[in-house]
Amino acid sequence: MTFFGLEIITLILLLYFGIIGPVLGMRDMRKLVAAVAAGHTDARARWYKHTIVYLWGALVVGLGAWLLLGHGVVEIGLWPFASGWQWLAWVVSLALCAVLGFVSARTMGRPDELASVRSQLGDLTAIVPHTNNELRLFYGVSISAGISEEIIFRGLIMAPLAAAWGVVPAVLVSSIVFGLSHTYQGASGALRSSLVGLVLALSVVFTGSLYAAIILHAILDMTQGQMAQAALASGKDAAPEAIEAIGQGATT
Repeated sequence: MTFFGLEIITLILLLYFGIIGPVLGMRDMRKLVAAVAAGHTDARARWYKHTIVYLWGALVVGLGAWLLLGHGVVEIGLWPFASGWQWLAWVVSLALCAVLGFVSARTMGRPDELASVRSQLGDLTAIVPHTNNELRLFYGVSISAGISEEIIFRGLIMAPLAAAWGVVPAVLVSSIVFGLSHTYQGASGALRSSLVGLVLALSVVFTGSLYAAIILHAILDMTQGQMAQAALASGKDAAPEAIEAIGQGATT
């Protein structure tokens, strides 16, 4: 059974990540902010662990339903790896990964740039890693997000949309839904996520598979977490004040 040229699994994913997921995400964000403001030092670690389980659970359910409906991994970009001119797109994607690594290393070596990163965190101060242990868990979140979100958003959502509506609408819709799923980061965070989703979607289109996007996504998240942790560590007095301010905002 199809609706608007899409099977029920794709419609369910669009509904969940476009509407239900954002509502639940904002609720969980408020709970995390309140827990951090209340002094629960393990709140972020527990949130990271919950997020890892959630991401892999969503992937198992979504991909499992896709396969049970008789579809294969080729249709969603998990095979083949690349061929012909697609290797050029791979080179571009890997170059972007190298740029992210360079920017992260450069930023962490410059106190003024770390101060700039710290000033831009805003409400996200509550969810970015503060300690080395939290950073290690955040790496786990980043890798999990790179794999699961790419398969879900660029595979299970974008690929069927492209087959039914065309590549351009598929890229735009999947990127918007990806941004909506990050609404817990605020309006600006959702917009940034949509733009990131657009870049990742184009990577999939031009490489012909999900693999480059998975790597790029994971490295992007890892470097962001790394820079945030370094920024907070370089200005320890700023972090408690930011968290206290967030907590006061959460109670109003």
